[in-house]
Amino acid sequence: MIAKISTGSYTAGMVKYNHDKTINSKTREKDAELIGTKNIITPNFESIVSTIQDYNSKNKRVTKPNIHISLNFYKDDLLDNEKILEIGNDYMAQMGFEDQPYAFYRHFDREHPHIHIVSSMINSEGKKINDSHIYFKSQALTRKLEEKYNITKAVCKRGILGENDIHKAIYEHLEHGKHSLTGILNEVLYKVLDSKPTSENEFDKLLESYQVKRFVSFDKDNNPKGHYFDLYPLEYLNEAIPFKKSKGIEGKTLDFNFNHESIQAQLMLNSKGKEQLKNGIMGKIYAVLNPILDNQSSIKLSDLKINFKKKGIELITKRTQTGEDIGSIHGLLFKDIHTKYTYSATEIKLKTKGLLNLLEDDEKRYKTPTYYKENIPKNVSEQKIFIPESQPNNSIISSFFETLNAILTDTHNSFDDQQINNKKKRKKLR
Repeated sequence: MIAKISTGSYTAGMVKYNHDKTINSKTREKDAELIGTKNIITPNFESIVSTIQDYNSKNKRVTKPNIHISLNFYKDDLLDNEKILEIGNDYMAQMGFEDQPYAFYRHFDREHPHIHIVSSMINSEGKKINDSHIYFKSQALTRKLEEKYNITKAVCKRGILGENDIHKAIYEHLEHGKHSLTGILNEVLYKVLDSKPTSENEFDKLLESYQVKRFVSFDKDNNPKGHYFDLYPLEYLNEAIPFKKSKGIEGKTLDFNFNHESIQAQLMLNSKGKEQLKNGIMGKIYAVLNPILDNQSSIKLSDLKINFKKKGIELITKRTQTGEDIGSIHGLLFKDIHTKYTYSATEIKLKTKGLLNLLEDDEKRYKTPTYYKENIPKNVSEQKIFIPESQPNNSIISSFFETLNAILTDTHNSFDDQQINNKKKRKKLR
């Protein structure tokens, strides 16, 4: 479980970032749900915004009175809305927000369960909630809640920056101006590019998960000529209203490999590379699946994963996050462990229904929960909590850049790890 925290002053933007995702549109289905509120009379957009603003107005000296928290769980933690509300209320109570107004939005735009919480840092008496060392307090609390609710522990990844570390650095930069913006953006871009995005839309969505916004600049003929990257509070990520006057740092200033032309080339190569390798991956996949499908023989999910791993493929299950059939597998993804390209069942022309009927799901961790009200922690048992009646059913980089540099130029420096590390040490704090 990982908690991400940000603060700000744009209340409508903070709530709108979440609430817009709950609305169906012609272009997409809703990918969030308002699952609960506390100390807010009416569970709708206007009431949430006005209630938080009322609390904020009690102390004009605080320049960033809003707080926006996301709680992110491991993808195999199958939590229905009742359980996720229980954990969320427990978290807010122990962080000192038990008497504050707040709203829970559950997002469905990622494979892992996660909720966003919007609230005010100003209490009913006009005093600011103590936020001293809030990130360290939150990290300690999430470890405690992992034990209490028997959910997967967040393990710090040993990279340049672990996942917890990068989000902590983002928070501290936005809140206190700590850490090099250049260093943070470089780390984020490395992580995003390592996910092998194949389109600008996918690239920008991955950046958004790290609160990074990309701005494309155009020449007089309206042709893209470059792009800039900057860190943004969540409430401004999808807003036309600018967070600040500057556009951030230009890609080519961060690194030659991050300029607009290089990124476009990488996205194109990722797309072509994924397509070129597809037939080979399909051969490996069907070498595992054909005997099962031909003989109509059942197989345990754990055994199937082992068989795929022997072929260099990671089998990823997509499970329903809410509803009566929570935890059931509704889709499969196949990730090439070497290249990190991920293929959907549709892309490899696999009809999953027949396979799922033969699959013994021995990895399903979810147990039917007791009703939420029976599990509310004692210190929040008498709070006014709104619960809707229904719930929704809802390494590589280095080798790439060597190839990319050869394509674009022969005059630029090679992209080896030692040079990157040395370069970062020379960067000054911005």
